[in-house]
Amino acid sequence: MHSNSMNQSLFRRFTGVISVFLFIGILVISSLWFENPPKGKGTGTPETSFSSDRAFVHLTHIAVEPHSISSPELEKVRTYIVDQFKSLGLGVEVESYPFKYWIHGSEQPECQGC
Repeated sequence: MHSNSMNQSLFRRFTGVISVFLFIGILVISSLWFENPPKGKGTGTPETSFSSDRAFVHLTHIAVEPHSISSPELEKVRTYIVDQFKSLGLGVEVESYPFKYWIHGSEQPECQGC
């Protein structure tokens, strides 16, 4: 009788260990499955749908160079984006605002548009 209860105890432990490993395996597989992004849609998709290829074309214009505040590159990026919206028939309004920024080593911030 003692060996029968010991066999049941070992069986419970074994099934518990197997259940834990099975659960961890399912978690790992599902996390890897959901981590993969969907495949990109090509330029042949309708204009009303997102296309990663079309978005990448815009990134090649926007991300050519760093475009920090008050740099000529920022003006180029702004102009590109405004032109893209206008080409879609959208009304575009650009607003300017004054801002202060620190130049490395200076005592006072510079003011752009003040």
